Amino acid sequence: MTAARETTMANERNKDRHLKNAQRFYRKEQWSDAIHEYEAAARLDPNDVRMFLKLGELYQKMNEFGRAVQSFRSAAEIYARQGFYLKAVAVLKQVLKLDPQQIDVNVKLAELYFALGLVSDAMTQYQLVAEHHQVNGRSQEALTMLQKIVELDPNNVPMRIKLCEELARQGRREEALTGYRAI
Repeated sequence: MTAARETTMANERNKDRHLKNAQRFYRKEQWSDAIHEYEAAARLDPNDVRMFLKLGELYQKMNEFGRAVQSFRSAAEIYARQGFYLKAVAVLKQVLKLDPQQIDVNVKLAELYFALGLVSDAMTQYQLVAEHHQVNGRSQEALTMLQKIVELDPNNVPMRIKLCEELARQGRREEALTGYRAI
């Protein structure tokens, strides 16, 4: 047996041990101890989405919402890498329930919706992000989001007009005029 295979088997045994301990602590509602064990298991297998989902749940129980958000985001990243876009979307929606100000999550949702062929939902997410940036005085970021919306649906005249208006506000009059003429 190779050294690499022995190491893999040892990691699997250690992960199983940590999981059994975590489940025992969970049943006893010893959240901190369960977290410690799940974190140890996650270090041994950083691609096991279940660890991050369970950690997010436990952090929520302990009112550690920032850590819960980070755990759920890790789970969503794993799901997305594995091609489970719907599962990634569900987890990211949970992140937004915990912290609606995670505006980059809306961008990720838009990308996932687009990958799923849900163009309307993708546009809605980009529009939320654009509005957020406009309200917060980040006009260049808002412009980028409006451009993404128009790329997704070039026939969306109201969005094309909004894009032209934003270009004009930013002093990019020639681009705005070209856009208006095209409409």
